[in-house]
Amino acid sequence: MTIRPTDRWRKRIETEAQQIAAGELAASEAYYAARYGDAVTPAEEAFRVFEEELKTLATASDDHVFAAVERVAVALNTIDAECGVGFDTLDREDLCDYIDASLSGAGIDVDALAARRGIGRAEITDEWRDW
Repeated sequence: MTIRPTDRWRKRIETEAQQIAAGELAASEAYYAARYGDAVTPAEEAFRVFEEELKTLATASDDHVFAAVERVAVALNTIDAECGVGFDTLDREDLCDYIDASLSGAGIDVDALAARRGIGRAEITDEWRDW
């Protein structure tokens, strides 16, 4: 199973909570909780829906696969805007790696999929993502 970016966010938030409880970190300095706290639950749901959809796409048309990619990218746009995350370069790479690995894990040849669209593998979310 592909590791979700939210798994890392949640772990960092938990580590900060432990540091706060131990007096090693001021609550006002809890970067990950402030940045990702509101985004974890909606992002988990977006990833769950995407992963469920992927179970049906191994033999689907390119259009169906790209539609699933579009839906998760747009969901992440909404989460980024509504939760005020402000996904940065590392987040973008992490999110794109998650999408790519999830597609590959579902049996989709991402290189071939992208090539048939005339784009590079790293560009499969570019048409829809704002982050």
